[in-house]
Amino acid sequence: MEQRIDHDTYRFMAYFSLSQQDSLVFRPQFSTLTQPTWFDRSGKRMGTLGPPSSFTGPPIFSPDGNQISFSRNDLETGKADVWKYEVDRNTISRITFNADPNGPAIWLDASYFAFNSFNKIYRKQTNAASNAELLLEASQYVVGTSVSTDGKFLLMNYQNPRGDWDIWVLPLQGDRKPYKFVETPFNDIGASISPDSKWVSFTSEATGQNQVYVTSFPDAKQQFQISTEGGNNPRWRKDGKELIYVIKEKIMSVEIQNGSFGNPKLLFERPQESLGLPVGIHPDGQRFLLLIPTLEQNPDNLHFISNWSKLLKK
Repeated sequence: MEQRIDHDTYRFMAYFSLSQQDSLVFRPQFSTLTQPTWFDRSGKRMGTLGPPSSFTGPPIFSPDGNQISFSRNDLETGKADVWKYEVDRNTISRITFNADPNGPAIWLDASYFAFNSFNKIYRKQTNAASNAELLLEASQYVVGTSVSTDGKFLLMNYQNPRGDWDIWVLPLQGDRKPYKFVETPFNDIGASISPDSKWVSFTSEATGQNQVYVTSFPDAKQQFQISTEGGNNPRWRKDGKELIYVIKEKIMSVEIQNGSFGNPKLLFERPQESLGLPVGIHPDGQRFLLLIPTLEQNPDNLHFISNWSKLLKK
């Protein structure tokens, strides 16, 4: 096949279907150019960041909020690489070459980040000249999602043999042997560890729709449902006093006082054109980086291939 199948690494989806008669129908990959745009807590636009591009995942902020990692598509090859934005200097630089990451680039600290490529997770300095170090080679697909403030633990989505997603922990010190943290018959994704490393927020479809939960770390013995009407992409404010998540057009907030979680409150509703696209949440909880579409290169039709499995033998 000369064309890549369209996919969404943020929502773990690919747009194709197979028949029992060995036929394949798929949507060719296309690129949506989006403009990273700042919003405040009231939903007011505050300006843009860098030029429009084809992003393949959410904007991820460094712990101090001064740097942002993006995975960006090459429009000619369809492959992605990790790029770094420096907010104060308003500069952008490429930090991987032909890495083709399948998920977000997670900051380990101000100088190092981790990214995955299918069943592997790598660590790399934020300068382009450095080589990537292999942290983990798993038997299944893995996606890093969060790192503890002390840099000791990396949380990740781990695809089990059934095809569902569990949450695992990769210690970044010692023997670096990964272990299961949250395992259910449902998809459990997007884990984010609190600043004090006592809680982990994540999204689960245990109720039939995605909801935000928190569970105690490192034992996962206590668990609470946080959202009431659905939710995704939970992120902690850097002082640990707020948990922010997204549900469709709504940006929601939950206050945290003395270890108790309050009721969800609406911060603002984002523009309709940004629905389905990832949201970057600044560590201070005061700013949000949304991807606003500017130009879409969209194929007009679906592609059909008969006897597609024979192509695998070539």
